[in-house]
Amino acid sequence: MNKYNLGYWENFYKKFFYNKPSNFAKYILKKKYINKKSNILEIGSGNGRDTFYFLKKKINCLSIDKSKEAISRNSKKIKNVFIRLDITKVSKKKISFFKRKQIKHIYARFLLHTLTSKEEEKFFNFCDQVLVKNGLLFVEFRTTLDPLIKIGKVLSKNERFTDHYRRFIEVKDLIKSLKRKFKVIYYKKGFGLAKFEKDNPNICRLILRRK
Repeated sequence: MNKYNLGYWENFYKKFFYNKPSNFAKYILKKKYINKKSNILEIGSGNGRDTFYFLKKKINCLSIDKSKEAISRNSKKIKNVFIRLDITKVSKKKISFFKRKQIKHIYARFLLHTLTSKEEEKFFNFCDQVLVKNGLLFVEFRTTLDPLIKIGKVLSKNERFTDHYRRFIEVKDLIKSLKRKFKVIYYKKGFGLAKFEKDNPNICRLILRRK
């Protein structure tokens, strides 16, 4: 677990009960990137708002989060869907488990900017290992143009700490680092895509196809 986030998410999910699906989840369903034949692994599922949405739409979904509190709460609502796992510390046995699932899609919303650059690398390595060939990876994250980059303790050029850690991502650099393993098939960046209460972040949506 990222040392800067130790304990933060456990406390957060004791209080966060928002259950409406995100705009990103609704978008990829509306545009038919996924359907009832899809097989989705959500990484960083949090309180499960998007997983529950996919399941409601009759889409097969398995979800991972490292928060004990989040997994416990979600598992009380539905069994055999939510798995507690730190994606940066995945054993070979777990890799084999997910490979056997023949994962066609991986979905990770608002996860990347909670990871350090080294953790991000491990995340994409995991996706590369468990996604089937030509499988789709959906990611949405805060960029370096996000207003929150101006507040908090400065840890590095793109890293900040308020009550928890964030790393604001330079999109061009990310895409460049992924080009050997993934092909970008959709890209959108800007404000207005992920408004929540008073927060209107500058975010990037990427849909990537595993080569």
